[in-house]
Amino acid sequence: MRESLADESPVTRGGALLNVGRLIRTRNVDVLIELDKWLFQALKDAIADSDSYVYLAAINALAEAACYGSTYLRELITLFKTFRGSAVTSKSEDVETECSSTADTETIVRSRLCEALGKVFRVLGDMSPVWMEESAGVFLSCLSEKDEIIRASALSALAELILACRGKNIEKYLEEIFYAVEKMLTADLSFLVRRAAVNLLRQIIKSCDTALIEVIGDRLRDLHRDLVHLWRWDSDHVVRLHAELALEELRVIMKTVITQETSCPRPIVL
Repeated sequence: MRESLADESPVTRGGALLNVGRLIRTRNVDVLIELDKWLFQALKDAIADSDSYVYLAAINALAEAACYGSTYLRELITLFKTFRGSAVTSKSEDVETECSSTADTETIVRSRLCEALGKVFRVLGDMSPVWMEESAGVFLSCLSEKDEIIRASALSALAELILACRGKNIEKYLEEIFYAVEKMLTADLSFLVRRAAVNLLRQIIKSCDTALIEVIGDRLRDLHRDLVHLWRWDSDHVVRLHAELALEELRVIMKTVITQETSCPRPIVL
């Protein structure tokens, strides 16, 4: 396995990574033992590979490892927060070229780490609210970064986590999230960021479901107004689509809430 992961052929490396991910998923004892020794580090190194077959397989394997143990998930979150491209960038005589390459590598690897984290968040289930405490601040801090890919990736990962929480333990972050999203939708020029921002609003609605009024409260009217405005007037068709889908989610939820309220008989007090 170790030789295959270090092979010169991307086909061999990618195949080995796919096999590692499958073995972790099936809880192969030998592979799980190697995770702590050297394998997890090898997976983190592979995520910076230039070949798409290799790095996509590495993303999948890292997600499987993080699903297996909370230690690995916590390490991925820390790596995303602290990663610097110089850790994997080769030396160069041209300082300007080296700095540019380092910045590009940092963006690429961190966006891939976000993708891996998003995969994990989708399957966290009842443990999601616990990880909201550890992860929300990390992703929110990325929304002020210069690189649009990092901002969009952080929004997407946060959306996956909030959806997995099913409305639990997200109230304390909503004020900051709504402020950041409103700022991005009105001032950010990146279509990637704006699409990710309105998708985050949609996932908040889906996460809260019939507890929407209880969780969002007074913000619900403003949220509906903003989504209607985006659906009618935004210049980007994907933003309009996300806004339309969010409004449809909102309509279905409110219809369900009203039906529940009107169908439950109230006791008559004499």
